[in-house]
Amino acid sequence: FCHLLQTVMFAQKFAQATKKAKDAGEARRAKIVKDVVAFVERECLRAASKEQTVADIPTLNFEQLRCDMRPEDLQRRVFSAFEEGGCTAVASSVWLWRISWPENPPNPVRGPAGNVRGKCPVCHETSLLVSLVPCGHSVCHGCSEQYAKQICPSCRGGVTRCIPMFVDEVVGSEQSSKRRRVEEARSAG
Repeated sequence: FCHLLQTVMFAQKFAQATKKAKDAGEARRAKIVKDVVAFVERECLRAASKEQTVADIPTLNFEQLRCDMRPEDLQRRVFSAFEEGGCTAVASSVWLWRISWPENPPNPVRGPAGNVRGKCPVCHETSLLVSLVPCGHSVCHGCSEQYAKQICPSCRGGVTRCIPMFVDEVVGSEQSSKRRRVEEARSAG
């Protein structure tokens, strides 16, 4: 029995060590992605200062990172960051990434543009809500940033984007007046 208990203890130690290594590895990979995004951003700014709307980024510089990420995973994560920011990112070749941006981008919407307030199921704060597409579950604008293009915290379905939620002011005021009339009728009767 003692031998079995010791074996279980070893298994728990090994599982904890594995989890710790995985967490450290993901933190290391996240830092590498952040560093590569910063490098690519600097190169894009350098091109933009020369009145260009395209930057060609040699990927040979990334070989020195010595990371345990596959090159296509690094590319996917970096491209995702730039595509979410309104750029187009393509691999021109194995050794070259091309990042382009519109000369006159549309004006960004500042903050959540919706008008639906409610309690966020993630952080439990009452604030403006956005809807996760395609499932339609809602979270606050702050929490939506961590779930955009990932997994819905309510149904675990894939999320492709987040959209602001609106209630037509006329419909909303009609519902409020109906609710008020019902409450008045209840209190009178």
